[in-house]
Amino acid sequence: MLALAATAVDDLSDGRFLLGLGPNNREMVMRAGLPWKDPRETLRETTETVRAVLAGEGLPGLRSPRPAKHLVAIHWAAMALETCEAAGRHADGLMLYLCTAERYRRATARMLRGAETAKRDPAAVAVSLLIPIFVHRDLPTARQAAREFLVHYAGMSHYAKAFAASGFDADMEGVRRSLAGGSRADAMAALSDRLLDEVLLVGPPARCREQLDAFRKAGVDWVSLGPQRVGDEDLVEQAGVVMRELGPR
Repeated sequence: MLALAATAVDDLSDGRFLLGLGPNNREMVMRAGLPWKDPRETLRETTETVRAVLAGEGLPGLRSPRPAKHLVAIHWAAMALETCEAAGRHADGLMLYLCTAERYRRATARMLRGAETAKRDPAAVAVSLLIPIFVHRDLPTARQAAREFLVHYAGMSHYAKAFAASGFDADMEGVRRSLAGGSRADAMAALSDRLLDEVLLVGPPARCREQLDAFRKAGVDWVSLGPQRVGDEDLVEQAGVVMRELGPR
């Protein structure tokens, strides 16, 4: 069904579509009542199956599908460095999220290692970074929204592990203790301004542009901006602000 849906979207988008696949995380998968499997093996198997269907190859018990009109690139969403390396072996691209600039460099290096191990051209594997953005002329308002957003991720083990490995182990220990004690407010307070500034774009437009430029100078070529609710502004309003203030000029 995933591959057939991708074929339809590829047709509608006239070849502009790329398919992102990710393992989600243990907490959410188990909460849904599903078994947690090896994420890299699951991604590899899914990628191979989807590619076969996109190419028009039939599967046991199913008639041969109509092949996609265009070559659909498959990008892997990854947090673990091991998954980044596996993406270099099997995927057409790597999609990163909530990364510091240094984490981005390490993830890219692991992807390149995987591509070289598989004797693939590393330049053929694209790397993108999705950065949540909280634009508001009042910095404290933007930071409050950013903390409300980020505490959700900091409370999940694989994100907490990545943040700790990026130099924010004290932040993560504070979050862990606060959530264990039932205080979400204290967990939010444990998230330092430095963490917010290294994985998000936060504050007035000029400040967000400076932060975005810092990512570019660190080697991030493909950035996707994710508008979020800030203060009284909903997602639609924030999307408009992002396009006006940070869109291509």
